[in-house]
Amino acid sequence: MFLRAQRDDGFTLSELTVVLALLSIVLGVAWLGYRATNTGVQVSDRQAAFSREIGQPLEQMERVLSQQYRIADTPAPNGYGMRVSTDMDRDGQTEYTTFEATADGKLLMKRYEGDAADEVTFTLSEHNANQAAGVPLYRYYRYDGVELNPGDGYVPSDAFKVKITVVVEYDGKQLMDSRFVYFRNR
Repeated sequence: MFLRAQRDDGFTLSELTVVLALLSIVLGVAWLGYRATNTGVQVSDRQAAFSREIGQPLEQMERVLSQQYRIADTPAPNGYGMRVSTDMDRDGQTEYTTFEATADGKLLMKRYEGDAADEVTFTLSEHNANQAAGVPLYRYYRYDGVELNPGDGYVPSDAFKVKITVVVEYDGKQLMDSRFVYFRNR
């Protein structure tokens, strides 16, 4: 009698190698898809933060500053705050609006009409970094484009335009944007 060798019904080394190669290709494509999606999410988050923390405050400041008819000379401007007078609702009563970049990382808008005790404070940005970065929120310019330096004895009401620069910290990076605002009532 002959003894037959039992047949092993397992996989050959070649078959296992082909399967592993195909599996690594599928996993590689899946990883690239994940990375592309993750990068897209990060870019989208950064753009949303830019819009929320920089774009909207710039729009609000531009709206008020372009219609102001007087920049307050007191309190003394330090580049991180400004107070203006307007009558945006056209009711004949002066409204006072103050924009301020604080040392604790907030960009605030304070507003009152009539009685200063009725002042309302709005937070335009929770992640402002103007003071931390040493970048003034405001720079004043004359009609001929020459910057008015605080040491030269100017008063902000002499300004013809202002350059607003908003800096924020987001995800360990500084984001910044600037805008010139021309005063309509000059």
